[in-house]
Amino acid sequence: MLELPAWYATAVMSSIFARHRYRQAHRLAAVVLFAMTCSFIGTFAEAQGDDLVAAAGRGDLPAVNALLRSQVDVNAHRSLKYVGGTTALIEASSNGQLGVVQALLAANADVNAKRAYPEDQTALTLASQKGHLEVVQALLSAKADPDTKCCTGVTALFLASKEGHLDVVKALLAAKADVNPEDSGGRTALILALSTGHPDVARVLVEAGANVNATTKAGVTALMLVAAGNGSTAMVQALLAARADVNAGFRVCRVFGGGTAVAKRVVSIYGRAAQGTVLGVASSTGSVEVVQALLAANADVNLKQCDGRVPLTIAAANGRADIVRSLLTAKADVNAVEDDGKTALMLAAEKGHLEVVQALLAAKADVNAKQPDGSTALTLALQNNQERVTKLLQSAIAAPAEK
Repeated sequence: MLELPAWYATAVMSSIFARHRYRQAHRLAAVVLFAMTCSFIGTFAEAQGDDLVAAAGRGDLPAVNALLRSQVDVNAHRSLKYVGGTTALIEASSNGQLGVVQALLAANADVNAKRAYPEDQTALTLASQKGHLEVVQALLSAKADPDTKCCTGVTALFLASKEGHLDVVKALLAAKADVNPEDSGGRTALILALSTGHPDVARVLVEAGANVNATTKAGVTALMLVAAGNGSTAMVQALLAARADVNAGFRVCRVFGGGTAVAKRVVSIYGRAAQGTVLGVASSTGSVEVVQALLAANADVNLKQCDGRVPLTIAAANGRADIVRSLLTAKADVNAVEDDGKTALMLAAEKGHLEVVQALLAAKADVNAKQPDGSTALTLALQNNQERVTKLLQSAIAAPAEK
């Protein structure tokens, strides 16, 4: 048998091992190159998604069309400054970019996708809130859900009503949006429209069947808001015609206690509407027409507020002789007593409301009525230097003795 030299065998084996290492290195290089390519493609796709959201938000239709032709994910969620997890359609809708919205919808963008931050809003809720009517119409045509709720429980109709976007409200109602959405505080679209000064929107909501007796968690109704000055006599009549409860009463004093921090917060939100019953609230605003409309609808003229006052004492304390006369004509108790023992005459006397004192005396108010501490209308007038009222009361006291 032929024996090979040792050096020859060593050379052959080294060549074999070298070729083996080369093949391993080649395969390893191929694997690394493939991984790098995938990473680049993923990064490129993500960058394209970011570009699409940004381009849509600024209304750059040519850039949006180019990206859509490159097969970018039309529904990719991306984060922008101050905005988390949003889509191209959401940003375009929020900024009123109709052409971009139409292009994205044609590319099958998810019309009901939600933005993660802030408030889980959709394209429709944002467009409705900002009053972008044509965008709202385009989204509704693409089957956007008009009743999708944000994290606070509000819908597109709620937001449009709050901002006073009448045409958007009409479009949403035409799309069968729920007319009675409520937020986490129990406020409806109708209540928000009235509290933010949009009676035209409120009227449309009432005509669409809004619940006129819906109450917030604090007990405020639409009629209370109007009575407090957030609407006209015509709005009062519209609510009454829709069967609003004319004797509804604010319950913050009963539920939270009149002096608590919660009660004060509720009052700060709802203003005068947070102070009592519908008629009591109206009696404090100076709107005699609203008071008369409520009385015509059989409002209880002697119904006490949760703080113990009645409409007559409220009007008397505010010096509203016209309202006092209307209440007296409606059979208000002229000698009704507040929880602290004061009558309407005492309240008017201490503040010097001469015309109110005259009206109350003409209605046979008890000039000698006393508070628990013994104070009368006359002593209160004297203590507050109300000279004209003092003379009038002295004459009224002396008159029976002269007879």
